[in-house]
Amino acid sequence: MFANQDFGSANLILVCIAIAALWFLWGSSSRLVWLVMLLVAVTSLPLAFPDLILGGQRSLRVRYLIPCYMGLQLAIVYFLTTLATRSTSWKKAIGRLLLVALLAAGLQGSLLSMNAETWWNKSRVRTAFFPPVADMINRERRPLVVSDAAPIDLLSFSHELKPSTRLQLSRTPADIRIGRRVRRVYLFNSSEQLRNRLMRVYGFRATPRYRDGTLVRLWRLDRRLPN
Repeated sequence: MFANQDFGSANLILVCIAIAALWFLWGSSSRLVWLVMLLVAVTSLPLAFPDLILGGQRSLRVRYLIPCYMGLQLAIVYFLTTLATRSTSWKKAIGRLLLVALLAAGLQGSLLSMNAETWWNKSRVRTAFFPPVADMINRERRPLVVSDAAPIDLLSFSHELKPSTRLQLSRTPADIRIGRRVRRVYLFNSSEQLRNRLMRVYGFRATPRYRDGTLVRLWRLDRRLPN
């Protein structure tokens, strides 16, 4: 929200501040009450209830919750401003301390994310390997990249590749066709079925090029030389 970064278990502190801010705002006579409550409830509850009942991760998609975050920010700003200016001396000190801490965390997060290739709200688990894998592929003059991965991942990954890169993308491995003159192919985040088919049908030899834990995210396929 304010900090623009993932604090891990420390996020519980932000959750407590947000709950306290909403509670404080609800008990006040401010005109912000209904605006904030509508922003928070209308965008979060329709996503949260289906997740609780049917399962899923709709409520974890940051882009769907931007109005909710705006409402929470308004509530927190009102809460901390009131605490820092209209309360007793010790409450003023706490309010000012919290406000300065959040602003400092937000500034730090913005500076870190400004030059970062991946960030927490873009799912590091799914995208952290994009830059190093793309760097390996971009070393080739006109590389051919083949994949049967999810389209959303391929769309994001394609922005990392140079314009001369050729792509063959299909969710069905049997639809992939490799020309006779192609001597090298890069398999990105592909299934074992696709890799085995290309090796069997076109006589490629597979070499793992980038490992992400136990997963091989990039394979290099070289055509075997005739005996």
